[in-house]
Amino acid sequence: MAYTETREMLHNATAQTTKEYIAIVVIGLVTSIAIALFLKLFQYVSSLVEEVVSVNNVLLFLTVPAGLLIAYLAVVYLAEIKKTGCGTHGFLLSYHLHEGYASLRDTVVKATASAITIGCGGSAGLEGPSLAIGGGIASAIARLFKVREEKLARFFLAGGAAGLSAVFRAPLTGLFFALEIPYKRDIERDVFVDAAIASVISYLVFVSIYGVEALFPLYTKILPITAIEVVYALILGVIAGVVGKIFVISFLSVEHRIVRIRKKRIKLLLPVIGGLLIALVGFIEPRVLGVGYETIHELILGREENILLLILLITFKIIATTITLNFGGSGGLFIPSIYVGAALGALFAFLTGEPAEVYVMVGMTAVLAATNKTLLTAVAFTAETVGPASIIPSLIAATTSYFLSGSESFYDLQPIHRPTEKIHILQDLYHRLSMRNPRILKEVKVKDVMVKPIAVLNDRMEISEAISKVQRYTFRVFPVVNDDGRLEGFVALEDLLSFTEKSRNLPVSLASIRPALKFKPEDSIGYAIERMFEENMDKAAVVDENERLIGIITTKDILKKLVTYLIR
Repeated sequence: MAYTETREMLHNATAQTTKEYIAIVVIGLVTSIAIALFLKLFQYVSSLVEEVVSVNNVLLFLTVPAGLLIAYLAVVYLAEIKKTGCGTHGFLLSYHLHEGYASLRDTVVKATASAITIGCGGSAGLEGPSLAIGGGIASAIARLFKVREEKLARFFLAGGAAGLSAVFRAPLTGLFFALEIPYKRDIERDVFVDAAIASVISYLVFVSIYGVEALFPLYTKILPITAIEVVYALILGVIAGVVGKIFVISFLSVEHRIVRIRKKRIKLLLPVIGGLLIALVGFIEPRVLGVGYETIHELILGREENILLLILLITFKIIATTITLNFGGSGGLFIPSIYVGAALGALFAFLTGEPAEVYVMVGMTAVLAATNKTLLTAVAFTAETVGPASIIPSLIAATTSYFLSGSESFYDLQPIHRPTEKIHILQDLYHRLSMRNPRILKEVKVKDVMVKPIAVLNDRMEISEAISKVQRYTFRVFPVVNDDGRLEGFVALEDLLSFTEKSRNLPVSLASIRPALKFKPEDSIGYAIERMFEENMDKAAVVDENERLIGIITTKDILKKLVTYLIR
């Protein structure tokens, strides 16, 4: 009897696994066809706009604002999640906070908005919508095949890999991107096999439609690696790290300001204003508009050797991309990073007298690694789309820029490491509420969840006194305030105990006080959960307008408050 039951269980498990692999193959197949259709739409819009602008460049002041406005209105009035901007951010939102769920409606609307934005001259990449297409298709097919819920997010990542593999004709790039993009300093190991299958299938089908020609001209010469090449790679990696960080900080600064402006009545004017600004930049230097593949092509071939023009390309591309994706347009940030890196590499090659082809590739890799926090993806992309000649210097430069640029990236929803078990539970709660009762995430405020702090330490208190005060409590992390009641951060019990008996007369301020995540009482609980996930923190402080501590929220408090809305 036991043997029969065991055999039946193995049979069911095998059938389930077979069904899942079939679903992965279908995801790769359907995604590649969808990407081909998306590119056809983009090319149609681009050719139409080119014909209009060819009459007179002044018409840029009509086509670019019109493109941004149409794309913005499409998302606002037709999509379920009414957020424009970078498609990769939306992809990470679906992966981390909706457990891999994405609606086909949003997939179609936002892909169309991206084709219109970029086709009309907006500065962005095609990889953002390609990720959204792959993820949306994977989410729908996984549900159609009744894939187990806990595997939905993995299938979603595999779909994103398939989308990227097709649009770049680079299966290794798609695979590595799926592994690296969820976290800044970690990888999603569990998705490797699924993403590999989907990526390869998507690539094979796509090249059968579009051909196997590489995205950029292949550079086949082999660069001999000498000490000087290593030094140059390190120097360019440092420069790329700085430029990448400037790009990220500029983009995020504008994004945070625009979020506040959008709450006002002028929000419908933003796409028009943004479009006019982009048109002005494009009127001065047309090569920064659109995707920019042709310009990257020219830079790889060493056809641009004017220092001022190269600096202008870097500056204007950052400005045009920042405006496009923050003023109502849709697209991606992957290719703009490649563009900036290519121009930076060309500038470096011109100043050092080194081969432009090689250092353009190195610059592309290094800037992409710095801005997207995808080290292996950056190296794989240049190897697959330009050639493997510069792999060693590219890897050196990319590693340098990746770490030198710190933890900042374009994407708020890209935690540094995999979340803890408590944060995973919070993720699941957020997802279930967003599906069943999303208004609760906005209506419930932080003040409704917070508890009064019962064990607060003063930063001038002696370590020994602090230990005596906290040892009666079962929790291990405690808030620290100054004499004015302003929060300094959190300190852990083990950090206090690490002081020797002789040094416990020192003040708490000399202990390891960790920065605290802070909220205002009127912040929504949905916003609080998102920020706690981003920072991978299961505890946060609630402060008043003067930064004085008034409460504490933990994952336990949030769960106790919100779980009631799930069982009603």
